[in-house]
Formats: sequence, C-alpha cells, structure tokens
Amino acid sequence: MSRARDAVECAALRALFWVCARIGEDSLTRFGNFLGDLVYDVVRVRRDVTHANLRRAFPDWDDLRIRRTSRECYRTFAKTVVEFARLPAMGEAELVARVAIEGREWLEQIRNGGTGAILLTGHFGNWEYLGALFPAMGMPIDVVVAEQRNRKVDAVMNRIRRSRGVGVLSAVSDLRGIYRSLKAGRLVAIVADQDAGRDGIFVDFLGTPASTAIGPAVLARRFGVPILQGYATRVGPGRHRMELIRPIRVETSGDEASAVRAATESWVRALEAQVRARPDHWFWMHRRWKTRPREDGAPQGEDGG
Repeated sequence: MSRARDAVECAALRALFWVCARIGEDSLTRFGNFLGDLVYDVVRVRRDVTHANLRRAFPDWDDLRIRRTSRECYRTFAKTVVEFARLPAMGEAELVARVAIEGREWLEQIRNGGTGAILLTGHFGNWEYLGALFPAMGMPIDVVVAEQRNRKVDAVMNRIRRSRGVGVLSAVSDLRGIYRSLKAGRLVAIVADQDAGRDGIFVDFLGTPASTAIGPAVLARRFGVPILQGYATRVGPGRHRMELIRPIRVETSGDEASAVRAATESWVRALEAQVRARPDHWFWMHRRWKTRPREDGAPQGEDGG
C-alpha cells in the first residue's frame, strides 16, 4: 500500500510540475494563489496547526487577521512550489535578474577569505531560489537535505536542484561530504528552523521556547567557518529580494556549549526578525513548538502547536 501511495504522490507531483513548466508568468502566480486557496479552504492540510501557531506567536491578533495571514502563508508556499518547478527551464541570467541582492559584500568577504561557509536559512519565502541563485553567481553550493518518507518525491526534488548546479548532501549520513564541501570553499546550505526534538536546545522563538538545531553552530565551530544567513522575500510576481546578513563567527576557544548556544541564539533572533516583518512568508504549518522543555530545560514530550 505504501509503495502504491508513494507512486501516486510522485505522479501527482510530476503532473503538477509539468503544468507549471508550461504556463506563463502571470498565470503561474494566479495558479499558485489558486493552489494555496485550494489547500487552505478545501483540503485544509494542517490549517488548525497554522492558526494555533499564529495565535501563539501573535496573541494580540484577532481571528480575521489570523485567517488572512494563514491564507497568505498557504499562497506563498504554493507559489514557491510552482516557481521551483520552473527552475530547470530557467537560464542563469533570467534567475539572477529575478532576484535583487542585499548584503553581497558578506558573500564577497567569504569568497575572498578562501574558506567555505554555512549558509543558514529557514522555510521562509522562496528558499529554493536562494540555493539556486549562488551557482548562477559563480559561488558553488551544496544543500543539506533530510530524507523524506517518499523517496520517489525526494528523487524528483533533488533532480531539479542538481539541474541548477546545486549539490545535495544527506543530513543523516554525509558529514564527510559536508567537510569536503567546506574545505573546497563551497557554501553548505542548511534549512534549520524546524523542531529539533530531543537533539536540540531551547531558544526563545516568537515568545515561546523552541527546540532548536545546534548542527549549524557545531559544524561552523568544528570546521572554523562562518555562518552566513540568507532570506528570500517575495516582492512581486516572480520577483524576490535576497538579504544576506553579516556572518556569525562562532567562538572556537573556551566552552563549546556556550559558544554553540550564543551562535544559535544569534541566528534565531535574525530569523525571528524576518518572520515578524513578513509573517505570511514563513511555514506556519509545521509544529514548531512540538517538543516541550522539562523543568531542568531538557526536551521532553510533545506540545499541540
């Protein structure tokens, strides 16, 4: 049954991508909005989770604002998906022309330093454009991906990433690949804003302690590379602004736990600022506060939001 379901899901994804690759830009935006509304109004995937998360983060918002922001969140995600489907057919010049870059000096600083860097972002705006943009600018990049339940869908997604010159590394089994990438002066991109379960540390995020991944800070400290953050904000149909933020240098001397916590708190604050500025851009459908802290601060159990 699982194999059949995986095959159906993959076929549906391929059909969606086939349609997206063949419609015009204006139609693509409308199609993305239509898909977002369909999932929000009819399918209702994780709609209750989205509402609960927004109420937790913005307790002063009324129900109307919660629903409006939720709908825009679904639309943003749907447009990200349909834009991702168009990547293989897009030339490098076209992709670069679609994205205005702020903070390019931080990328040049890393390039001139001769070392690689951790590129850290969240499920915010079109994070796939963020990754695809760097090879188009002549900066090699590998993305660290978690394996999805449906390996067929994984293969389709990774094929599109590789079509843009983006390398793919496994979050579970590719530590050596990450090391080789950084040593070669490449960027290693990590999307690190989801619940980290019992492996994370608790950092306040939007007013509530959230189990947060320490992997980016640990890798940066271990390999002596900076953490560069990047966020892609939608500014119009098919148009985006990529903001690069001053790199975080993880302290390599002294207590490791303190250095890792300081760096982790720093990038979480930057992500939080982005989400507060454009709440419709973030992936509220995820149960970000699922893991709850015990009285001693260690992770335990699950929360409902």
